[in-house]
Amino acid sequence: MDLGYLLLIRRPRHRRRPSLYRRILAFDMDDEIFISLFHISKAMTSDIILLLNNALVRPTRRHNALPVGIQIVPMFTFKPHDEHWNAYLNRKGRYSLNIQMVCESNRKIIDVVAQYPGSVHDSFIYNNCGLRRFLHSAELPRNSWLLGDKGYPLEHCLLTPFRNPNNDMEERYNIAHRHTRNLIERVFGILKLVWSIFA
Repeated sequence: MDLGYLLLIRRPRHRRRPSLYRRILAFDMDDEIFISLFHISKAMTSDIILLLNNALVRPTRRHNALPVGIQIVPMFTFKPHDEHWNAYLNRKGRYSLNIQMVCESNRKIIDVVAQYPGSVHDSFIYNNCGLRRFLHSAELPRNSWLLGDKGYPLEHCLLTPFRNPNNDMEERYNIAHRHTRNLIERVFGILKLVWSIFA
């Protein structure tokens, strides 16, 4: 996946917590559509789920792990099936979605936009997302900042690095910005370890 990186140090208290994932209703699809999306039949997928069920079901302290079907289906190769398939080719020449994600300083994911093809630029996603509209209509709590990489526009509510630092102060700012924003990189790293579709 081609991933846009944003980091929110502290989130507003009145925002609704988004769920980390949505249930995949892939098995409700027609088999032909399923095969065109995942390059494998539903019957073969069911066999794989049965084979891997014991290895992938892990109890947690509060809940059971994600159902095996939700863990397995996203691992299959993503290939768009609509007439705009070329829009999904990212800069690396692979089919993908460009995902924008925001997390808090404790690695809690609080916002995800996963609806744009891989060729779409990060700034376009940010300019058209609900998060930006929220940030421009409300005020961030004190001592809170939204950090974005150089693909995002500099705004009063979004801090980005200096493209060409001119002095020591700007260089130190960029270093602190990079170290702080590295948290979202680690969150994506964790997601890539769990679900290879993010790789």
